[in-house]
Amino acid sequence: MEWSEKTETVPAEEENTAVVNTAESGLQLTCSVDDMLTYANIHNGAHIVRDICLKNVSETDLDHLLIRISSSNELTEEFKLGIEKIKAGEELHFKNLNVPVNAEYLAALTERSSFRLKVGIYSGDHLLVSETTNVTALAFDQWPGLQYTPELLAAFAMPNHPVVTGMIQLAAGYLEKWTGDPSLAGYQFEDPNRVKSMAASAYAAIQQKNITYAEPPSSFETFGQRVRLADAVLDQHLGTCLDMTLLYVACLEAMGLNPIMVMMKGHIFAGVWLIDGSFSDMIMDDPSQLEKRMSRGIHEMVVVECTAMCAGKSTSFDEAVALAEHNVSDYAVLLS
Repeated sequence: MEWSEKTETVPAEEENTAVVNTAESGLQLTCSVDDMLTYANIHNGAHIVRDICLKNVSETDLDHLLIRISSSNELTEEFKLGIEKIKAGEELHFKNLNVPVNAEYLAALTERSSFRLKVGIYSGDHLLVSETTNVTALAFDQWPGLQYTPELLAAFAMPNHPVVTGMIQLAAGYLEKWTGDPSLAGYQFEDPNRVKSMAASAYAAIQQKNITYAEPPSSFETFGQRVRLADAVLDQHLGTCLDMTLLYVACLEAMGLNPIMVMMKGHIFAGVWLIDGSFSDMIMDDPSQLEKRMSRGIHEMVVVECTAMCAGKSTSFDEAVALAEHNVSDYAVLLS
């Protein structure tokens, strides 16, 4: 799954980088540690410790050192790594260390929690130099915004969730009514119109649930927000533009289609490839590339305003497409 990002350039990830004063032993320690941690990060193989740089600024070789990484709570298990030798003047880097993270602890978090992560360099039991970083662990359903690994927003769609299976079964009923064939066969028909009908059936299935639109907090794309996962949206009958978009793309992906998410200032909506295609990058920040594939002559993609599915609007699928197309063509607000 891909999504089209918006304007301002933001770092893909925020890290704490701290330089410790040189210890008496002549060791200098620099650590790069993510200061924000989510279950989605860990589930997708992210490393909390990006880099440990150890430099021997003394004139003496140092032997048999030990890196020890520990946290102030049960979030991580103690990590140890031996260093046989660091020569005088030598600089060593230890990148993307596999520090064990308690995924069950993260998944159970219902509110953000802060803890301290300590990196220490030891000779035997003697601590030579250390650095402690403050890290925030977010609730399992909290998206931190564009400042932290924005591509992991897709992890909240959850196309394999049982409630999504129920939704696409409902969509198959609409598809059979319209076309005589309920098959959710992805791109096997090699027919863009069939794919568009599938996208419309998912839209109709969600619209049938009469979900009430909820206003997202201000600047949600910068500072993030709590996400209602698919089961919560359908149980509470309440959803923001982000919640509705994630539910919709989950249904599309469960059908075997390639959805996208399009983010603009203060808003997000969805789209789907009408052919079995994708962008070359996970995050596409050129709105013209999106508009090109939507043009009548090419017709490789369609975009959909997901809040149009909410209760009280009675907006047709084609009308929702027109609303989203208008947003895409408005370069004054699209971020690139």
